[in-house]
This record gives sequence, structure tokens and C-alpha cells, in this order.
Amino acid sequence: MPTLLDTDRSRGETPGASAAPAPEATAPAAEHSRDWPRLLTTFDLRGARYRVIPHAPEDRVEEAGRLRDSPLGQSARCHMVRVRRGRRVIRDVVAVVPGDRTVDLVAVARLFGGTAASFTPPEEAERLSGTPRGAVLPFACGPELELVVAPALLEHEEIYFTAGRLDLSVAIRTEDYKVLARPRMAPIAD
Repeated sequence: MPTLLDTDRSRGETPGASAAPAPEATAPAAEHSRDWPRLLTTFDLRGARYRVIPHAPEDRVEEAGRLRDSPLGQSARCHMVRVRRGRRVIRDVVAVVPGDRTVDLVAVARLFGGTAASFTPPEEAERLSGTPRGAVLPFACGPELELVVAPALLEHEEIYFTAGRLDLSVAIRTEDYKVLARPRMAPIAD
């Protein structure tokens, strides 16, 4: 019988009597996003079609994809990118590309009118995203962040990403993701 973690929650299925431990018990608090519970609640309230996939903690998209048995081209590689004009930071961006590609920092800088872009320092990325390294959500989880997604990721019927935690992933219908995230789409993948 399915548990809450392996139930397709959008269809209103009820977990069985032998429910899995609460998600809070499966990973240390330091590996949690402050937003993942709200994210799943939002998915439920908005009728998104998604699945939660528990797995061993992992911060690399290639290994997380292997653990959840998802194609790399459908797995979201999410990076916090800092765009600068000269020495001044002009924008912090959540840049999302397929897992088998890398972020083109020059393209991100140009897209936002900057002269340079670099990966945001880890401590600052964690503060801005509210997630541990390797678990950045493919959403702009704050007014200071802008979301940009490579169109190649959204060519699939379903995409996968870590759920703001290193031990949980989400598979969501791409159409539902686009409605919920409202991403800016641009060719930012190498």
C-alpha cells in the first residue's frame, strides 16, 4: 500500500496505514529548505500533478538522477548566479538548465544587462535560496531572486528536481511547473 511519500498527491489518494516516517525525520534540519513544505502545499492547492520521490541524500544532479531513476535531460540543474555590472551586483538569479548541460554564465550576464556573472558564493546562495547546497529549487523563492530556465528542460512532459532537500525529489508535469513558476525562458545552457 502506498505511503504519503510515494502517492500521487494530486489525485487525492490516501496513504495506507503503514505510512512512512514524516519527511522531517528523514534528513537533518541543515539539509532542509525553509520553503519545501510550502512548495508541496502550493502544489496541492493549485492542483499540480506531481510525485515526491524519497532517496538517499545527494547534492549532485547526476547522482540524484540515478537514485530517482530520472533522465538527466529531464532533471533540473539549478544554480544561484550573481550578475554584476562592473563591481556592482545588479541581480541574483536562479538559473535552471537540463542536468546534462551547464549554465552559460556569459548568456546569463547578457540577459540581465550585466558585464559578468559568477556562481553565488555558497553561504550567500544558501541564504538567498533558503536551501542547502545541491538542493536549490527551480523557483524564485523571494523578491530578490529572478528565475530563468533553459527552454530545453521544458521540452519534456515531466521534469525532476530536488525538493529543497537533499533526500527528496519531485517529478512534476512540465505544464504545471510553468504555470506555478512562471519562469523567464532563455537560452542559458551550454
